Amino acid sequence: DPEAQEVVRLLSEFPGVVRAAAEKYEPFMITRHTVDLCQAYNKFYFERRILGEEPAVMAARLALTKCAATVIRSGLALIGLKAPEQM
Repeated sequence: DPEAQEVVRLLSEFPGVVRAAAEKYEPFMITRHTVDLCQAYNKFYFERRILGEEPAVMAARLALTKCAATVIRSGLALIGLKAPEQM
């Protein structure tokens, strides 16, 4: 689905964003990317059910959720913030 594809695209860009931010001494690049990822994941979460779907779909969406959480937590840590444990 398009919402999941956008989250995956942003997840795949994260290493390059971190590299570019370090090379250019521009931490805002990490901040902007993290906000973009949060917005994309929020849209995905709003549009798509995770639990209660067929097992393969549910497993894929749970894996995407775990990856998004890891990258968001990493992005926040790089700019000196601690991610909440739950929302």
